[in-house]
Amino acid sequence: MEAQPSSQSTSTAFRPSVYALINLRTRAQRIDDPLAPLASLVCDIIKAYKSSSNLVKTLIQLVYEYGVDKIEKNAEVDHEELSRLNQIESSLSRHEWPNEQHSDDVTNQIQRYITYFTARRRTP
Repeated sequence: MEAQPSSQSTSTAFRPSVYALINLRTRAQRIDDPLAPLASLVCDIIKAYKSSSNLVKTLIQLVYEYGVDKIEKNAEVDHEELSRLNQIESSLSRHEWPNEQHSDDVTNQIQRYITYFTARRRTP
């Protein structure tokens, strides 16, 4: 993965690898693949990158890296992980997170997601 998330800013351009994107899309389309829901959610989430605030961009980068890691390792995904990804995707698709200023509640919510997926990436 080329982009590294930073809680400060996203000065590093987010450039998902073509191979990883193709792999995510392919896995998302496999009906019998247990990682298809994960791949589909990650694909949907990264679509919101360009129109997002820096804080949300950090979360999107982290979700992308988390998803690619899981797919590459064929690792199991638990219900809690999928639930949180669904919540993120839902918030992004409903434009609940404006692309500029966030309320303290929204900032805290996004930070909790960042903390959660950072911890999940460190867990084997």
